[in-house]
Amino acid sequence: MGESPQAVRAWVREKLIREAGENGPPATMAAAAEHILRPLSAHLARLVGDAGFEALLARAVALARREVPALCADPGGGQEGLVQCLREMEGEHVCGSATAVVTALVDLLASFVGVDLATSLLREAWPDLPEMGDGAERAGDT
Repeated sequence: MGESPQAVRAWVREKLIREAGENGPPATMAAAAEHILRPLSAHLARLVGDAGFEALLARAVALARREVPALCADPGGGQEGLVQCLREMEGEHVCGSATAVVTALVDLLASFVGVDLATSLLREAWPDLPEMGDGAERAGDT
C-alpha cells in the first residue's frame, strides 16, 4: 500500500500549519519543517548514512525548486542549511517550499527503494502518518 503524493503533501502541509500556524513567521515554519524532517533523517541515515541522506535531501531541494523557484538553489549544510534557507525566505513561500522539499524527498525515496518499502520507512519515521489507501497515483509512480 503506497501513499499518494497528494496525500503525503496534504499531511506535511497540515502538520506544518498545525505546528507553525497558517501564516506563521518564517523562523517558526522552518522549525516546524525541521521537526518533520528530523525523525525521517535519523531513520534514513541509519540505512544510507548521513552522506546518503544529505544527497537525497540535496536532490529533493533541486526538484522542489522547479515548483517553488524562491527556494535556495543550494542551501548547503544539509538539513541545517535547508532550515536556515527557510528562515530567510519570505513568509508566504516557507510552507510551500518545505512541503515541496519533503514531498520530493518522499518521491525520491519511493523511486529508489519502491513504494512498499518507502511506505514502511515513512511509517517508522512518522507514526502519525494516516492511512491513505491505495490511490490511482502512488508515490514514485509520477
